Amino acid sequence: MNLCDQLTIADRETYISDLIGTITSADSDEEVANLIADWYLLQTRDWPRFHLSIHHDVRTRARGFACYGFGIPCPLFYEWTRKNIVGISTSDRARARKWIVEAMCAGYAVFYGRTKGFAGGKGTIASIRTVAGQNAERVS
Repeated sequence: MNLCDQLTIADRETYISDLIGTITSADSDEEVANLIADWYLLQTRDWPRFHLSIHHDVRTRARGFACYGFGIPCPLFYEWTRKNIVGISTSDRARARKWIVEAMCAGYAVFYGRTKGFAGGKGTIASIRTVAGQNAERVS
């Protein structure tokens, strides 16, 4: 059991938000992805079932639009597609954590929602590091 599991929900939100603000270049991608997975799972704590998605177009044709991943097989397991996104639906938190970490380490921004499609998200590991670096510069 980690420290985060021992905190109340309100304290856990503050704890995770504070940790996200302290991300440095010394933190591994997997550490950052696990931290963001904690954040996602905390945001969906009251949802009996939720949907996770990434931008990746698996269609063979898309009316002339160029989308990220267009025509390239998705490296992650997915259960459903909606235009240029793929995702999974689950109520199993361990499965969700694993998928979030795999997707983020593969360079994707993960989105979460109550319905299939886009909703909230934190961005890619690179964008999270950029924001954390800008916040660190403001403080110093």
